[in-house]
Amino acid sequence: MNIKNGTIEPEKIINIRSELPYQKQSVVSRALLEITSGNIDIMALDEGLGISEHVFKLDGLLIVLEGKLNIKMISGEFILDKEEALLIPACKAHSIHAVERTKVLIITFKDMDE
Repeated sequence: MNIKNGTIEPEKIINIRSELPYQKQSVVSRALLEITSGNIDIMALDEGLGISEHVFKLDGLLIVLEGKLNIKMISGEFILDKEEALLIPACKAHSIHAVERTKVLIITFKDMDE
């Protein structure tokens, strides 16, 4: 494994939800792992905040660890609750909005067939 950056160390247990505390009226994120084929990030969003429309260069899996997240894409609007996930294809524009305080795990990865 070619680790480029991040806070996860091999063979060390971490509590993902406690890796990044909420900050009042803020959206904060931290890279847990960066490797050649993708990244694993955690994001904490205070209630009512979000990120405007953007795209992932790679496929992205968003997993809600706690809270409720609204994701808007051209194909529709999705509401994710705790422990729900949504796969977003590479280069698909989307925006996210925290319906309530939310922590989300974001896994971006390169399609191995490409």
